[in-house]
Amino acid sequence: MELDDIDQGQFVTCRKCEQRFNVFGIYKFLYNGVTLARRVVDTLSSAVYVPFRFEGGKEKELDMVERFRKDIGLDSLLNDVVFDTVLYGNSFLEKVDKEKGFLRRVDPTSMEVVTSWQRRPPWKSHSLEIEKLVEHLPAEREIHRSDLIHIAWNAISSPIGLSVLGFWFDDWYSVVFGKKSKLAEMKESTIIGASGVPYYLIHPEVAYRNRVVRKWEEKLFSGRIRMRRNSISRVVGREILPLVLNRPFNRKDYPRLKFT
Repeated sequence: MELDDIDQGQFVTCRKCEQRFNVFGIYKFLYNGVTLARRVVDTLSSAVYVPFRFEGGKEKELDMVERFRKDIGLDSLLNDVVFDTVLYGNSFLEKVDKEKGFLRRVDPTSMEVVTSWQRRPPWKSHSLEIEKLVEHLPAEREIHRSDLIHIAWNAISSPIGLSVLGFWFDDWYSVVFGKKSKLAEMKESTIIGASGVPYYLIHPEVAYRNRVVRKWEEKLFSGRIRMRRNSISRVVGREILPLVLNRPFNRKDYPRLKFT
């Protein structure tokens, strides 16, 4: 599987066997069936999602935000957003009721992302954008971009984000079917290193003798956590809160989500 394939959407065709795969389904299979995958995802998710609060802005609007938070269960919803962006690299929320700001999580494994080349002002060049989602379960229906909030991680040249489990499926194949072989151990180390999650957090039973390496890893990991939290805070401020406050986003006087 090539990275360019995944950039086009989550349904890809293997160039060797010509089978069509749902990449999000593969990630779910790995999470449910492979201990290493579950440890990587759960370790990063639990580090990113911590209690949060809203601060700044007008007192009346803060009260509106807090009522909205309680009404739709924003704490639980953001926990799902963190998990989805870690495991799938993407989180999709449907605007069920734009006037009340009600949102619904869309299961990435139950739908297909449809992308198209679009021109967006003020840029003149075309870029690949999500046009709509086609949800297959529980019934087939379409969710157009205007009714969608999409949070993607590490989507630089593509609208589709990348999972912490990566796209190196040949390495995962070696881990799943290689049992305890030397090759499987080597591939496991490669996967952990590429995930950005410190080795000692995945295998706490292994003690690091080199404290300098451990501190260096902790510093990098803290930076990655901070970037993920900031990306979620931006989406909440720019796309979710305007549904609640019924006015465009304004950095100067808008309530801000802050993880504590």
